[in-house]
Amino acid sequence: MKIKLYIFLYILGFLAINSSCNKKNDYTSNVEVVREWKLNLSSANQNVVTTGAPANAVFNMVALADNSLRYEIKGDTSSSDRIVAAQIRLGDPLSEGALLVSLPVRVYGTYASGTLTGLSTGLMDTLRNNAIEKYITVTSDRAPSGLVRGQLNSNIVFSKNVSLTGGAVIPSVTTTTNGTAFLRITSDSVLHSRVVINNNDVSDPVLNATINQGAASANGPLLLNLAASGSEFNVSKRMQLTGSAYSALLNNNTYVTVNSTLYPSGKLRGQIR
Repeated sequence: MKIKLYIFLYILGFLAINSSCNKKNDYTSNVEVVREWKLNLSSANQNVVTTGAPANAVFNMVALADNSLRYEIKGDTSSSDRIVAAQIRLGDPLSEGALLVSLPVRVYGTYASGTLTGLSTGLMDTLRNNAIEKYITVTSDRAPSGLVRGQLNSNIVFSKNVSLTGGAVIPSVTTTTNGTAFLRITSDSVLHSRVVINNNDVSDPVLNATINQGAASANGPLLLNLAASGSEFNVSKRMQLTGSAYSALLNNNTYVTVNSTLYPSGKLRGQIR
């Protein structure tokens, strides 16, 4: 009887050790990690004006010395939306750039993970190079064109699509012209911006766009220039922020205003915060 018990315990021990070794081989590779990313992804970073509840996710990825990638995406646990796919593309926060690599994923509802092997040294170097702008975009059943997004080379710390209307101007302006100011601030204190104008009267060309300080009920002083002339509208721009401007955009009341020939003191306006 004791012999049988010893044999039984030996078998259990062997199975436990074997299971442990398999898990180590599957999940904790001995290959050197050469780069690691942890990013917060958000629907606010998508470059289209969307409606519906905001979505967020965390993206973790490691690059290994054997030219492979391991990654996982953890979406909002309260969401019933299912992750479908993920891609890394070239481009700054306001670009819709060329595909760099698709990330095959095993999907478990709002959680997905995967491994990609046999990548070229050139591709791995591009992924690791912070000077090359790259972003990850994740799609879902309900958002096939893009659920959440984030920059691979620098975290987006502030993201806002500001609706611009004549009614928000002080005093208000009656106009069918409207627009959107797309604003992104990354962790390296760079402001990425693009001001888009719709239905503008050709007899009243836009002159410039600025960010000013002030609450929704007041006009305030100039903080930054977003577009210095009509040719700079609908163009993505980047600006290195000073410490004071960075702090003001993240913490103070600010708004975007668009000036035109007939309304040099403001034709459109939208509150940032």
